[in-house]
Amino acid sequence: MSKFKIAKNLAAMLSLVLLAACGGGGGSTISGPPPAAALSLSVTTLSFTAPTISSAVPTQSITVTNTGNAALTISQVTLSGTNAGAFTQTNTCSSNIAANGTCTVTVGFSPTASGTLTASVTFTSNAATNPSVSVTGTSQGLVWNSGTWNGDNWN
Repeated sequence: MSKFKIAKNLAAMLSLVLLAACGGGGGSTISGPPPAAALSLSVTTLSFTAPTISSAVPTQSITVTNTGNAALTISQVTLSGTNAGAFTQTNTCSSNIAANGTCTVTVGFSPTASGTLTASVTFTSNAATNPSVSVTGTSQGLVWNSGTWNGDNWN
């Protein structure tokens, strides 16, 4: 018998031994959950305080993480709710975020009225659940100067 035939027969026997050790041929299955995306947020609430209407306040960020084992597809990030117009959002969320990948949503507040204003940052994605972030902003309203006007400025 040639060396080639011996090597070929040995390879075939090893394949059979491996198949038998793994439970036979053709019927083996891989167990575990199927691949799925999962959307996780770094915060569930954001709170802003502005001293007056239309005053600038620092923005705040939400880190979005795909904690699943398949690509996360975010098709929409929106502000919704009664006072959504008092808030702004920009984001770096591309259409496909790899497993363990992240993106950032930046939220701003520019009050349009005094009092407490509320909204939500909502996500539309291929994840089984799409959590949201509650956003609250408080503005003290207009600041009145109680001095007297001398024609050029307040005293």
